[in-house]
Amino acid sequence: MLSHLFNSYSPIYELEIGERPIPEPNKDEVLIKVHCASLNDWDLELLQGKPFINKILFGLFKPKIESLGIDVAGEVIALGEDCKNFQIGDRVFGDLSSGKWGALAQFTTAREKELHKIPDSMSFEEAAATPQAALLALQGLLGFGNLDKGKTILINGAGGGVGTFAIQLAKANGLHITGVDKESKFELMKSLGCDVVIDYRKENFTDREDSFDYILDAKSFLKPKDYLRALRKDGIYATAGGSIPLLLEIAFKGFMASTFGSKKLKVIGLEPNKNLDIIIASFEEGKLKPVVDNNIFSLNQLADAFDYLQKGEHLGKVVINIPH
Repeated sequence: MLSHLFNSYSPIYELEIGERPIPEPNKDEVLIKVHCASLNDWDLELLQGKPFINKILFGLFKPKIESLGIDVAGEVIALGEDCKNFQIGDRVFGDLSSGKWGALAQFTTAREKELHKIPDSMSFEEAAATPQAALLALQGLLGFGNLDKGKTILINGAGGGVGTFAIQLAKANGLHITGVDKESKFELMKSLGCDVVIDYRKENFTDREDSFDYILDAKSFLKPKDYLRALRKDGIYATAGGSIPLLLEIAFKGFMASTFGSKKLKVIGLEPNKNLDIIIASFEEGKLKPVVDNNIFSLNQLADAFDYLQKGEHLGKVVINIPH
């Protein structure tokens, strides 16, 4: 089968695509014919072996997993003997980051608990775009507690994967939304529900006179003191990504801020696939729609897709079509 071959950590344009055997499912696994996958920042970081903690987790000198790919969407074609939740032919999707990864291949195996059935009206492209980004957005918003209608939220990175889900979920809860991203993404952000838009290249949102009840950050770059300054009394900041040293600093300063003040800083610890049923229900009710970038790449264009992701020009999620 055709697959990304994760034989070594490498720059984007040295990644390998080649043949390897179709895997056999274990007792608690299904074999998936992969139709689509999507890219996440974690895929890009792990490909390059950055930050160093990824090498500690996935192999100091050589990766322990055979191919990258967290978000998978495909069709069940074989079942392990202990599998009871799916049948051959079921369309399934999920986040494979708690297991063996491997979505960037024509076939992959996954444990049943990593998968959900794809709604009938959802395409494979939309399904692949959903699991990790949607759940980072949802779990971030749930971490704020009760979301009171009319309160203000700022979403940083609002035009990307996590951000486009977060806008829709925040709008469904009646929040007043300020979105931060590049100007080229403003039209999309407004169409999804942003009331105010900011180009981060022209303005630092933490320097504005107005402050926010909630801030959801797709990727942190600033210091904790900046985020605290942008929060109202009793405000909460939550981040879904950033460098490990910065995230540790945010977590520590957040502990200090909540101990000695009314503001909170949180780091979202993703729980893969938890509450994906909420996302599915919101999609089926017409309240939530995955945003798939118009530039859909094939597996043989994987290096170009990673380069596109890294440049940050994409709208929503970057999806990979897997050929058969």
